[in-house]
Amino acid sequence: MDNKHSAFGIRIIIDQNVSAIIYNNTDTSKSQILKDNFDRTGIYQWTHIESGKIYIGSAVDLSIRLKYYYSTAALKREDNIICRAILRYTHSAFSLAILEYINIRLYIPVCGMLILLSIHSFRSNNNIGDIGLGSYNALKVQKGVIDFLTNEEAQNKQISTGSFQQKVNMQNAASGFISNTQESFHNIQWEIDSLSDYVIFDNIEPDSRYETIKNDSHYTMVYQIKKGNVWGAVFTKALH
Repeated sequence: MDNKHSAFGIRIIIDQNVSAIIYNNTDTSKSQILKDNFDRTGIYQWTHIESGKIYIGSAVDLSIRLKYYYSTAALKREDNIICRAILRYTHSAFSLAILEYINIRLYIPVCGMLILLSIHSFRSNNNIGDIGLGSYNALKVQKGVIDFLTNEEAQNKQISTGSFQQKVNMQNAASGFISNTQESFHNIQWEIDSLSDYVIFDNIEPDSRYETIKNDSHYTMVYQIKKGNVWGAVFTKALH
């Protein structure tokens, strides 16, 4: 079952069935929790075992953030919902799940994707950004498209996409989607024309041209990826 969690007005959809690690008793597992998550970036979820209520957060260094939850002084100082709950019920009443580990270079893009989805949803008034899509699924879809085109050695091919975010991901190593030693994609444009070798679509930044290309016999879909409610597709000219 998917759980929706509100953060800064943005609802993130997380699949509870996919967890890297689950600690059923955070009292007796304290040492293991801090050891396992030392110097790792990721998303964590506290669950009150009896009620099933959850709290989701993220941290650049999970061990530092999680150690904070074991400090009575810090819990009292912060005085938010999860801190008050831990103080009231004690750690033995909670389980902890590490929902996903994140490459540190993708941590800022993750935050950027959250903002992008929220802005797009607000401008289009279609609720896609804060209800229908999960930001981490969106990152996986866009990374999947980039990996496909990398395997196709398409760095010098003409690529068309209506996604501003995807264009940034493909051309700027600072986005975290390509490494500093990896060649970026040089020829990316919005227009779809006779020179386009590949055309990219996704439902993160929906493009009205998708249905036209999808139903055009001159193009064929050569790659498709789907994560949760998020999808991406790559088309190229059909061979006749």
